[in-house]
Formats: sequence, structure tokens, C-alpha cells
Amino acid sequence: MNPPMLLVADVGNTDTVFGLFQKSDGSPRVWRAESNPRRTADEWAALLGQLLQDEDIRLADVQDMVVGSVVPDVTRSLGWFAEKHLGQAPLVITGESDLGFAVEVDHPAQVGPDRVANVLGALAKWKAPFVVVDLGTATTFDVVSKKGAFVGGMIVPGPSTLLASLAARTARLPQVPVLRTTTVIGKNTTEAMQAGAFWGYVDLVEGLIDRIAKELGTKPTVIATGGHSKVIGPACRCIDHTDPDLTLDGLRLAWKRVAKNRRARK
Repeated sequence: MNPPMLLVADVGNTDTVFGLFQKSDGSPRVWRAESNPRRTADEWAALLGQLLQDEDIRLADVQDMVVGSVVPDVTRSLGWFAEKHLGQAPLVITGESDLGFAVEVDHPAQVGPDRVANVLGALAKWKAPFVVVDLGTATTFDVVSKKGAFVGGMIVPGPSTLLASLAARTARLPQVPVLRTTTVIGKNTTEAMQAGAFWGYVDLVEGLIDRIAKELGTKPTVIATGGHSKVIGPACRCIDHTDPDLTLDGLRLAWKRVAKNRRARK
């Protein structure tokens, strides 16, 4: 029999990334699924049940679940899934969750749960000040001051969003993936689009990190995470570390902290 496990769901606008943690293990098994707001609780159960079965794990082995979501319909359906198939509601992380660090922004409730999870995960591994650059459908820059407070950041369209927008808003430009090109000057339409998106994005990240450092008055450690971090990250001179599972680990730590606080109140 497998030990009880923790299921973590990082629900983004395009994809939902699931991580399965043994509670004593910091390395998750990771799966990615479309963030379909019309998927029902039973459909999530069928999908996750199959993914777990492929790893020789039963759904019954999952004891708890934590969700960080920017898609309310998916938050609700995953909540119903957890109540029906895991026997209890999931822990849902928000920008107002007590995660042990100050959130010094105008409206904490509006901060995405992935951003506070990124900060929590990074605080466990690196010394502040730092910036987490989460390269996804949208790219977020999460800035943590020297005293360890989340002080805000930036949100810009992700590299795949830029390319998709070009394809959608023009008559002859194709849909192309985000890839590193060997030259900045493209020799055909596809290469020109990819070079512009890739190298333009590298310069965007480096330029914004430079501006953040000037406002902080010091050079922060820069951590890249998110779906495009393995593609964009290696080309950015400003990035010190790449951690694709940082958001999942932050959600795991959030669950651990909240569970500890619950036990302390009993």
C-alpha cells in the first residue's frame, strides 16, 4: 500500500499543472492538462485517476489537495472533485492567505495564488532580495525585498501569447512554437517570428530586471520558473537559477504551513 500523498494543482489560464508529493518528499510527479472550465468533477476524477494509475498509484492514496487557481470555474470543479473523491474540500490558496511573509501591495486579494506560491517556494531556497520570473501564458515578475516582503512586480504577455496574437490578428502569419533561433535575423517568416519572440523576450526580461534592480537599489537573485523557463531562461544572462517546479513546491509549503497552524489551534 502506498503512503498518503498530497495532490497540488497550479491552475493557469491555459494549463493546469498537477504535482503529486509524498509528504516527506520534495520532488513531485508532474502532469499537465488543459484548464478546461467546462470539465466536471467526475471528468477531473477520470483524468487524474488514469494519470495516477499509469504510475501505479490509486486515487484513494491521495489524502489532501491544495489548489492555486486563476480560473474560478476550474477552482469550483476541482473543489467538487476533492469533496466527492478525496473526502474533503481542498485548501485553496489566495493572495490573502497567511503564508508567513508580508504582502506589501495595494490589494492583496487581487494577487494571483501562483505569485504568492512562487514567493513562498523561493523564500525556502534563496536569500532575499530576489525576483521570480514566471514564464507562462502571462509572465509575472514577483519582487521580494531585502527584508523578505513581497512588494509587487509586473505582468506582461508570455512569449507564446505574443506569437498567438500575431497569428490571430494577421491574415498570413502562421501559428508557430516558441523556439530559440541560432540567429537574430530570420531568413523566412517562421524564423522571423520565432527570432522576434525569443530574442525580443530575452531582452524584455533582462531590461525589466535591470529596472527592478535600480528601484531596489541592489542586484537581486533572479529565479526563472514556468512552462517557458527551460527555453527562455538559459539565454538570459540575468537569471541565476531555473526551477520549473517552484510554484508546485510553494503550494506544497503553503499546505504544510496551514496544516501546522490548524493543528496548533486544536
